[in-house]
Amino acid sequence: MSGEVRTLNFPKLILLGAVSGIFSGIVMPGLLPCGFLMWVSLIPLIFALKHSKSLFQAALVSLVFGACLNGVTTIWMYDIQSLEWLGISDPLAKAAAGGSWLVISVYVGLFYALFGLFSKFILNATAPKLLKVLFVALFYYFFTNKLLCIGDLAFPWAMIEYSQYKYISLIQICSLIKGSGLGFLIVAFNAYLCFFVFDYDEETGKFSFSPVHLIAPVVFFAVLLVYGQYSLAKKVSAGNLKVLVAQTNV
Repeated sequence: MSGEVRTLNFPKLILLGAVSGIFSGIVMPGLLPCGFLMWVSLIPLIFALKHSKSLFQAALVSLVFGACLNGVTTIWMYDIQSLEWLGISDPLAKAAAGGSWLVISVYVGLFYALFGLFSKFILNATAPKLLKVLFVALFYYFFTNKLLCIGDLAFPWAMIEYSQYKYISLIQICSLIKGSGLGFLIVAFNAYLCFFVFDYDEETGKFSFSPVHLIAPVVFFAVLLVYGQYSLAKKVSAGNLKVLVAQTNV
């Protein structure tokens, strides 16, 4: 019908956040070896934030995303070692493990809720799209990569940059921007696609696609890969070599 506004209702937005979180968790290390999909797995989350109708909705969608992301990546917590040696029965041990897993997932999700809350502020503002992309990535970086990693209650388990550990050339950029910088780029890339390449018109209920805006992502990846190959091929003199005990892919 002409003029009909086809808004996305709240349950659908929650579903988008959950799907995005579960899918992002699946492509983390130890599960599905497809870390490259992290570069698009946050699109449903950012899409839901764009079309949420209030700060509360944005915060709750992000909380669900964070809880699902962390829940999938820490599912190993449920497979707890038997505690019979402590006099705790196996069913009770599994219940304790499941409860701990759930509490930690929700706790981590609260930091993502803060990300969604602040992101919605900038999304509601009258600002250039590119500026919104950068702020969304910045808020994700601050709340889930910095604030979540402070103090005794820090839990930096589901850092999205971990998903790129197999791509040696790609992660060489971390020598300049660190792992957290790579996470910032992943979020910014997803946000760019959501703002410039894909769009949804609530009046017509139709999605649009702008292939011309794919040029920037292609150039972006080309620069990362060229730098990575250059870094791997570069000879380092023994006098300037710094050694650090770390994972061999870093």
